[in-house]
Amino acid sequence: MKKSILVTGLFILTAQLLWSQYRGDVSLGYGIGNFGAFRVSYNHLLPNKVSFNVFYNWQFRKSQNAPANYTKPHSLFFNSGSSNKRPLDNISTFGVMGGYVIEKSKVRFNLRGGFAYNSFTIPENFVWVPPSEWWGIETGGYHTYDSKQYHSLGFVAEPRIEFSLSPKLGLGISCFTNLNSYKSIYGIGFDLMIGRMR
Repeated sequence: MKKSILVTGLFILTAQLLWSQYRGDVSLGYGIGNFGAFRVSYNHLLPNKVSFNVFYNWQFRKSQNAPANYTKPHSLFFNSGSSNKRPLDNISTFGVMGGYVIEKSKVRFNLRGGFAYNSFTIPENFVWVPPSEWWGIETGGYHTYDSKQYHSLGFVAEPRIEFSLSPKLGLGISCFTNLNSYKSIYGIGFDLMIGRMR
């Protein structure tokens, strides 16, 4: 339900921006670094070259706590243990940033930073469950684990180079860092920008 509301809201906001007199964009992107990331944000450019940004990032990586021989639970009918991918460390990040924009022709340098709220979901306490039998059918051993949640406030810095490909479409490339008390995040982001670019 929440995802449907978010998608609908972004669609309406993007449609308004395409026909608005105000300069702003909705950005959809991907990040690579110590975590992978799917990124969505709204960036607004004020007449005095000050920018305002609201963003949400979903970051992920293979669990750092899972044992090297991690095994998923087996099914009685399908051997799901044949694909023993580690569970993911997940981070949901909401934040706001302010910045200053330097504009040169069709290229903008958006120097921005701000604050974020981070919610971590981390698999921990991996326990090995030995093989057993159920109605004469042997099931293989597997691992169980608990998902722990942690929360932190962070300082974010994300200068971005923005290329105006057309009046309504742009490309952003950024370096980002999220410094917080639990696990800092850093990397490079690539964003498709939809809105009024010029």
